[in-house]
Amino acid sequence: MDSQPNMDVKINRDSLSEYLRRRYPDRQIVFDTCPYMLDELIAELYIRRFDTVEQIHKTLARTEKAAELFEKDNPPDTGLANSRYSAIGIVRMSMLLLDDDFFTFGRTIFDDSNLCERLEGYKKYILPEDSNS
Repeated sequence: MDSQPNMDVKINRDSLSEYLRRRYPDRQIVFDTCPYMLDELIAELYIRRFDTVEQIHKTLARTEKAAELFEKDNPPDTGLANSRYSAIGIVRMSMLLLDDDFFTFGRTIFDDSNLCERLEGYKKYILPEDSNS
């Protein structure tokens, strides 16, 4: 990932979309065509008291290995080999690894009653909160 400019910036459409483009340049950016998905993610983050891009960055760094392993074992059902979750999808998955109740809106790609149970085995790969990632 490229170095980030000011990470202490408040979360809004512009700051979060810029951050996600830089952090995940090789992932689909669905919010260009479906901006409501970015708005829903921002609302979900605010509800969970994420105010700055830096807070999201630290959380994604902590959950990166767990999310990557889960994605490898459970790729999105797109019918494509080596398919990957979108930038928003991987953020939601990372947040759900830390908080089983993360979703307040529709689960979209995560509409699976056993998802939290399936994620449980990957939680052991989450770094401690105080780690310097």
